[in-house]
Amino acid sequence: MKTSKVGLNKVARKDGFVWQINYRLNGKRIREVVGTNKKEAHLYASKIQTDLLNNKLGIKEKEIITFDRLSSEYLQLKTNLEGSSIKKYQGFITDFKHFFSKYYPLALKDISIVSSSYISTCIEHFTKKGAKSGVIWSSASANSSKSFLASVFKYAISEKG
Repeated sequence: MKTSKVGLNKVARKDGFVWQINYRLNGKRIREVVGTNKKEAHLYASKIQTDLLNNKLGIKEKEIITFDRLSSEYLQLKTNLEGSSIKKYQGFITDFKHFFSKYYPLALKDISIVSSSYISTCIEHFTKKGAKSGVIWSSASANSSKSFLASVFKYAISEKG
């Protein structure tokens, strides 16, 4: 895991200068004013850097989630769906996985890599050249797929962080 680097900056204030450190912890930017003495500020910054390196500040390890796992968990939550909806969503998942395995294989293994441009490219491909089955998607199918994928990834963000 990449460790954040602790930065040390001299910041102007109305009543003089102060030293401020900044670093990232679990993706969140942390800034602290550490005083007016440069030597003490360097010592404190070094202590924080050491704590980051030794994982003493509560750094969460990133959990790698595959698209298979995510889509499976999501469909299991949707207990009130009709059989036809489940079949449609499973079709979207199959087509999505087929396209991604060809063009973005690493994104299937780690959903944090997936970007909105990947999904847009995928859906554009399906509406112009067709999906795995060779059928060209209608705009209604494309919109339905976008809504479904958006809800799957919103679930991932809310539940998995």
